[in-house]
Amino acid sequence: DGAEEIVFSHDVIEEIKQQIQESESVKVEVSHGSIELDKGSVTKLDGEKKVSMTKVEKDDIPDELPVEAKVRPVFEVSVGDVHDFDGGKLTITFKYQLLEGENADYLQIWHFKDDGTYEVEECVYDNVRKCIVFSTGTLSYFSVMHVEPDPTPNPGPGPNPNPGPTPSPSDDDEGGSNMVVFIGAGAAAVVVIGLVVFFLIRRKA
Repeated sequence: DGAEEIVFSHDVIEEIKQQIQESESVKVEVSHGSIELDKGSVTKLDGEKKVSMTKVEKDDIPDELPVEAKVRPVFEVSVGDVHDFDGGKLTITFKYQLLEGENADYLQIWHFKDDGTYEVEECVYDNVRKCIVFSTGTLSYFSVMHVEPDPTPNPGPGPNPNPGPTPSPSDDDEGGSNMVVFIGAGAAAVVVIGLVVFFLIRRKA
């Protein structure tokens, strides 16, 4: 399924900075999903950086997180020591298979702060790729939650049966954004020799 982390050397990061254009992004594919950095995020990187996405084991979930989150998938996403990308945007994808009885319209991403409080990030479920997609400018712990609305005395229509917004196009979608794509399987090569082959995909006319 690929690696949980990839290490980019200082030289690789500097090369990306020199080549990346405003409409391009760097996509790192790892075992549990992907992390995509826009140009604004890339400019915040320097030195060697380890890009990682870890699915946290139940016993390792921080005590500060609320009880209801501890029974759900919790991920820790990091890009070296950079937690706040100061205006840069990261598009995060978690692989997630809907459980029996779950409705994609009720999925939420809880983005946790150090004290265990959280913000709810807008997200989209891609039923084709079986993943949940959202954007953020800061990194920490995230939980995939399923939150059904409170019942009301006069309930309206049920969940919208129509598909939700289309997730950001992947690198092989026609008309998609330009990307520099790093594949998780190449992580060892990046660490050992400090080099990695990357592909610049141009926007199709």
